[in-house]
Order: sequence, then structure tokens, then C-alpha cells
Amino acid sequence: MRFLAILGVFLSLHTGMFGSESLLKQANQLYADGKYAEAISSYESILSSQVESAALYFNLGNAYYKTGKIPQAVLNYERALRLNPTDEDIQFNLQVANSLVVDQLDNVPEFFLNVWMKSFRQIASVQTWTLLTLISFVLLLLAVWFYFTSHRVDFQKLSFVLGIVLLVTFSVSLTHTLTWAHELKASDSGIIFSPSALVKGSPDAQGTDLFMLHEGTKVQVIDSVGDWAEIRLVNGNEGWLEFRHLEII
Repeated sequence: MRFLAILGVFLSLHTGMFGSESLLKQANQLYADGKYAEAISSYESILSSQVESAALYFNLGNAYYKTGKIPQAVLNYERALRLNPTDEDIQFNLQVANSLVVDQLDNVPEFFLNVWMKSFRQIASVQTWTLLTLISFVLLLLAVWFYFTSHRVDFQKLSFVLGIVLLVTFSVSLTHTLTWAHELKASDSGIIFSPSALVKGSPDAQGTDLFMLHEGTKVQVIDSVGDWAEIRLVNGNEGWLEFRHLEII
């Protein structure tokens, strides 16, 4: 079933980390010794082997921050936050890095139901939601089996009530697991890496100039045409930007 496949995907993201423990220790030691450029190279080497984790991205972001490379720091903090959105250290460091970005934009208020659902989903990690989905599904099957095989009315009533509770739990956890899976796979946000980038009114170099963005600014990619990305900012402004200015989160 789909959620079982998702469980396998998420487990595979982390099992490779065991084989990279020695490299990670070396990278962390380089960071502790103040050899940030070497630490960056080691962290990037680990990531190139298809191993990733929130801690790895967080450490890489810290190393980039120490070398004054704010766009790279923001990018890796954002990647860490996608994997572990409840981590306060990641949130704080991202906030500090963002405070050094030239473009300080005001957020457009988000619909309260969307905010509530997102906050509720982020009370647990994607692994926790996936595990809860699996456990509730198995228990639901047991409750159904017990309902049809039990010859006592009181046991049937109990298994029926438990079945309803488990069905709701399974549905909620599955929804959040699938949403997490979509968000992890989605490549709809990016960080400006060019010192400055001109946003156009159309996907054309001759298009009308709308506004200028600077390195470190986060944008949402809502469409694309060839080498151009249609972007939206947190303040609601939209326009077209060449992909060469972006690094996708």
C-alpha cells in the first residue's frame, strides 16, 4: 500500500547515515577546530552520497554562516527545517541568517485553518506520522477481525468503538503522512543566490522590470517557462525570474 512505500522511502533516507558516521565525525571535528571551509567540503561530500538529515543540513548551514555565506546558510537551514520543522535551534539560526538578508518582506496573513492544520501536522516528525499510520492500520485490522470473530456482544461493542477511533486516527495520520511526503518531494521554493536579480513582468529578458531581489531571499516557484520561473514572495508580489538566480530548496 502507498503508506508502506512511503515508510520505506523515509527509512532509506536515514539508513545510509550509518555508513557515513566516520565522515560526519571528521566534518564535525573540522567545524569544532574552526576549519569551516574544510567542514563544508566534508558535509557536502556526505550529501553527495545521497545521505541527508536535518542535523547534517543544520551543521552545513552553520559552517556556511561562519564563513559569511548567508544565501548558502539560509538554503541549508531551510532544508533542515523541511525535515524537522519543530526544531527550535534550526528555527532560531534561520531567523538570525534571514535578519542579514537585504530584502526584509512582510508576510501576507495566511488563512487561519491552513495555519492550524500546518501547526498540528508539525507537532510530530514525518517518521512519527508514518509510524502512527502503520500502527493504527494494523490495530484497525485487528479490531475488525475481533468484531467479526467475537461471540460476545460487549466485546463486539468495544471492538466497534475502538475500530471507529482507530479509523479516525489512521485517516488523520495518513493524511499528514501524505502531505509531508508531498512537501518533502516538492521543489516549489528557492533561495536567491545572485547578489541581485531583476524580476520581470513576463518570462522574457525584454519584459517590464518589476522589482529587484537580493541574495538570500526566499521565493516560491509557482510556474515555469523554459529558463524562467514565475515566483511569488511572502508579501504577495509576483513576477518572472531566470532560474540561474535560484537554488531550489
